[in-house]
Amino acid sequence: MAGKPLCLLALDGGGIRGLSELLILEQIMSRIKYDLKMTDDPLPADFFDLIGGTSTGGLIALLLGRVRLSVPQARREYVRIAQDVFSIERFKTKSKFDCKKLEKAVKQLLQDKLGHGRDEERMLDPVESACKVFVCAVPQQDVRTRAGPRLFRTYDVREYATFNCTIWEASRATSAAPAYFDPISIGDPGEEETFVDGGLGYNNPIEQVLEEACRIFPKRKVACIVSIGTGLARVIRFPSSPKTSPFKLVDALTKMATESDTTAERVQVRFRETQDTYFRFSVDRGLDNIDLAEWKNLPDVRTYTTGSISKKRVWSVPFEKNPSFTGRESELKELRAALFTKEQTAKVGITGLGGIGKTQLALAMAYEIRDEYEDCCVLWLPSTSRDSIEKAYLNAAQKLGIPGAEDDKADVKALVRDYLSKERAGRWLLVFDNADDISIWIDESAGESGRLKDYLPTSPGRGSIIFTTRDKKAAAKLID
Repeated sequence: MAGKPLCLLALDGGGIRGLSELLILEQIMSRIKYDLKMTDDPLPADFFDLIGGTSTGGLIALLLGRVRLSVPQARREYVRIAQDVFSIERFKTKSKFDCKKLEKAVKQLLQDKLGHGRDEERMLDPVESACKVFVCAVPQQDVRTRAGPRLFRTYDVREYATFNCTIWEASRATSAAPAYFDPISIGDPGEEETFVDGGLGYNNPIEQVLEEACRIFPKRKVACIVSIGTGLARVIRFPSSPKTSPFKLVDALTKMATESDTTAERVQVRFRETQDTYFRFSVDRGLDNIDLAEWKNLPDVRTYTTGSISKKRVWSVPFEKNPSFTGRESELKELRAALFTKEQTAKVGITGLGGIGKTQLALAMAYEIRDEYEDCCVLWLPSTSRDSIEKAYLNAAQKLGIPGAEDDKADVKALVRDYLSKERAGRWLLVFDNADDISIWIDESAGESGRLKDYLPTSPGRGSIIFTTRDKKAAAKLID
């Protein structure tokens, strides 16, 4: 494998919502199986050179990379562990879940999969060429200082090596969320350190994966980076328990809710100039209503994730394709070349007198983009007046399924702008047809409703906007 471009996998934390990560990865591996005409389920350990995970993602990383399970096998084991460990009845009668149950479940899995007597197997993998895996944990005293996570690895490193603990200890350390499990002490006798969940500050381990790849594969190029999230909510929800008091860590836990997306967006910017390298998958709706530790909600995790995976692209164009549209190939080619530029969100104006075919040219391009990109969202927004644009944004919000858009007090235009500006929205094309009245776009006296130009989404490399207008000056101001 020397010199072969690297494939990297990062798995977020998220309690029982880790099932969502496995379902997403199962779809990826299923497509690989089909394309390569494989009979058996492919092993992620054979396709990824490095897998890093935090909390739930750490446990999954060990199942896939260290124990070398297929995704269906890992999913079944994961569900079994969740059902065995996360008993809500026990949580309501005691302050935390029984960490011994997690320890026992992991040990039993190791016995079943690796062989009798291997329940105390150490992290370091004796097979040097094996897929490399690490899990993130945080020394308890460093939670607030954010000194960086401690990585428990299955491979040797020249510097910053960590204690070669057992696999079950690493599983406990990366999963030791203070509200759920007691911390665990790991190390040589008399030198033990106490660890808690790596999700406290490093819930999305993608940056640690990239750092490790540079450390252990310094001369290898990167072909593919896959980062999978668990759809974390804006506010972490805990199952109610009279004996649970996570208040001392509430600030750190609250940050877990948003830092996964923040980290993902930061890495997306880093790879903006290198398309088709970094891929981020995370269910954006539904999982926020699921408690991190309520195993009875596992079917809901499957439902929301499956719905997200099978979600059809949004196509909202009010006109049929014009079969008589011919003879403007050079204009179409020039227009297509201006879309989806890496440096900025592409904005293009089609100008000319009424009746020359501005709308028809934009319509032909919309259908061409639909045929070229099977996952591209295309939205047509009539723009003859401010009222028509307001209605078009509401229709777009409904087509996109944006939560809160039906609220009478919602700023729907801002919801659409913010949704499309996020990396997870994917590729999109907006067509503002008949944007002739420039005053409604740039009027500074628009009041609370704001200038319409301020509601245009931005997404370099993934988003494009076409304006059709009779006014060349209006076009220049809109695309500026």
